[in-house]
Amino acid sequence: MGAQKASASSKDKFSRWFKNKKKSPSEKNVGPPRKSKGKGKGKDKGKGGKDKGKGAKEKGKGGKGHHKVRESDKALSGRPSSVSLSADGIGTAGVSDSLMHKLMATKQRLLAGNAEAARAGAARAEPGAWSAANAEKSTRKKGGDGKGKGKVGKGKDGKESRYKQLVPVVREELVALNRQIASHAQAKDLAATRATLETLESKGWANGHTYAAAVHALCRCGDWRSAEEALARAEKAGLFNRGAGAASGLITRTSMIRGYVECARDLGKARELLQRMEKEKVLASRPNVRTANTFLRGCLILGSVHDAEALLERMTTVWAAQEEWYKTHGGKPDASTYELVVSLLCQALRYTDARRIALQGIKELGASPGSAAMFASIARAAIICGNEDATALNLKRARKILSEEADFSEAKLSSVAGSGGKRGTQKWNRDEEHDASVADRKAARAKSLEVFQSHRQRPWEKTLCFEDYGDTGNEESDSSASKMCRRLCHKFGLESGSSMAENVLQHFQSVFEPPKKKRKKDHQGKPNNGTQRFDPRRLFSGSRSSGSLHLEICSGSGEWLSSQALRDANTNWMACELRFDRSARCFQRFALRGLAENVGLIVGDAQNALENHLKKGCCSNIFINHPEPPHQTDLDRATASLSVDPTDPTSSSSSGEATHLLTQRFLQNACAAVLQEEGVLTICTDSLPYGEWLLNAFASQPLSNLFQDALRGRAGKAGRVSGPKSGISLRNEAPPLEVCGAVYRTKGGGAGGGSYFQRLKESEKGSRPSKDERYYLCLKKKSSPTGEAL
Repeated sequence: MGAQKASASSKDKFSRWFKNKKKSPSEKNVGPPRKSKGKGKGKDKGKGGKDKGKGAKEKGKGGKGHHKVRESDKALSGRPSSVSLSADGIGTAGVSDSLMHKLMATKQRLLAGNAEAARAGAARAEPGAWSAANAEKSTRKKGGDGKGKGKVGKGKDGKESRYKQLVPVVREELVALNRQIASHAQAKDLAATRATLETLESKGWANGHTYAAAVHALCRCGDWRSAEEALARAEKAGLFNRGAGAASGLITRTSMIRGYVECARDLGKARELLQRMEKEKVLASRPNVRTANTFLRGCLILGSVHDAEALLERMTTVWAAQEEWYKTHGGKPDASTYELVVSLLCQALRYTDARRIALQGIKELGASPGSAAMFASIARAAIICGNEDATALNLKRARKILSEEADFSEAKLSSVAGSGGKRGTQKWNRDEEHDASVADRKAARAKSLEVFQSHRQRPWEKTLCFEDYGDTGNEESDSSASKMCRRLCHKFGLESGSSMAENVLQHFQSVFEPPKKKRKKDHQGKPNNGTQRFDPRRLFSGSRSSGSLHLEICSGSGEWLSSQALRDANTNWMACELRFDRSARCFQRFALRGLAENVGLIVGDAQNALENHLKKGCCSNIFINHPEPPHQTDLDRATASLSVDPTDPTSSSSSGEATHLLTQRFLQNACAAVLQEEGVLTICTDSLPYGEWLLNAFASQPLSNLFQDALRGRAGKAGRVSGPKSGISLRNEAPPLEVCGAVYRTKGGGAGGGSYFQRLKESEKGSRPSKDERYYLCLKKKSSPTGEAL
């Protein structure tokens, strides 16, 4: 009976609750709900369900006391039939706060474009979207008072908040802005790249793709420091930790490695970043073969053979030990990997090790279009070292590979031999080989031996390397002569500890002028050598030491200077090239053409060499052929930079001049400084806009006070394209030999003035305008009224 009574009582309670639920809000009982009795001390003070006071209170603690009814149950009695999901409707529609927050969170995730995250109830959707929504809601609730994240204004400490107001992501706009950064990279538009990245970061939209494009664009524009800072911000935000972000991190860091070697010219930073990538726990964040080849190209540019060998060894041991890394992730060396390492070894004249690596590459991958070029480079290094047997052996192997390629598919071969259709090497003709007589081959071998014996007298005594670029650990206390001798051993094949190395060191020590003042010690008590200026004419022995010196800046592989040195053997010629791989080609070209007597080489940055190392007034003529101009969109910024003080060492980087070499600072502090009184500076370019920009630069102060037009009278009117401005004109006819000191040819390659750029023009007539124009500025350095050079 007791059970039946309890059941009937519960049914009556449910019936009363259901009837009350169906009533309209005006008919519902607005009094407080009844509370169940427990064994505690608390008792319901109301009688008959009526409230005599302010409501029932629970006095008991623990036990079966009187419990309050949940606030959500109260809300059910007055909930409307429909609910608005707008932020303004929170708390006003009678819906519980917890339910409304859940619905709003789902809505925000859907608006962020991530349906999967919305269905899973994840707290984070697309990078920046969820935090942006929360920040915006927090700002609206608190009235923008500047407290907490995501608000505008000042924080508790009164300082400006480092967070700007974030906005929800609009996916289409985000993709468009990321593509804009990529287009800015193609145009080398540094200002636009910075502005777009700042816009994305201020909105909180920047993701892995953003930073991958931004780091590449900043490095391409030469601003590697900003790229480094952007990479650090992305890593701190955790955008590269997992998933698709890890792949973006790999691309971003690979671009940063390229920026370190090409812009900063610091192999130490590139090496440190690469080693950090190799230690990543996530496989997708580790370096692949593209990253490795980027680092190897940096080793080739900066001349670090040891780093290249060490990386190839790690790839074939450490990387290969993990199959997913070696094969699935793409860490296996490819043909370009072996070609780069072989080129570096040949650059250091280590032809035996180069042949071993080349054979290893062919064994692993088979013959490729660059295999023949590898053995040709090995043969070149061998003949410079005087090993005729090794030269013949490697040339035979190169010809065999080319013959097999021709037999396989002659239609698939390019018109020149080399990997990927590389220019500059002629395709081997088997018919010519069969037609060559034995006597001709013997004569050629005798000639090569004669060239080697001539070059062997002093092959390294005129090659100067002023900088390390972070790839060696030289002691600061060493002299400049010792440093340069050691760099020749590391990079150009001089055997360390040999009698030849000792002779080169003694020669360098006799060339450099002793310091005029006693060297001061630094704060650590070590001697401070500083920079020593020397006369490069002293590199040339005998009567030639007092002769004139002609300097070419940006010599490339040395074709133009070699042709000039062969034509005029009574003049001292000096090449200056930034990249070590091109400098090695210069070195080998000078050796094979027997130019060791009247040709020298400066390896490294021309601005550093001319401003800090060469003696003032040591050059009679300076030539700058086909300098790389700033992009068309950068000419306005470069023009604006002409008003910057060239004596300020930071002016170039701050004004954006660093996108090209011939800045006002370089022309004044470097070229004009080493050019002697009445010396001539000749600039040749195939870009008319750049030629006109240079004309305006020389016609403006202070360059107009230093230079004047070297061509006067009728000769000055011939071929004039623009000007005169301040007496200086731009011409499309080459200056005569008696004025500039060299032979220029505007058409044809010839021995007189041939160069790589002229051959390139001739080979690409089909893709370029038929009118092959060159533009020249021929300038003479003025003298002061007292007769001293300005």
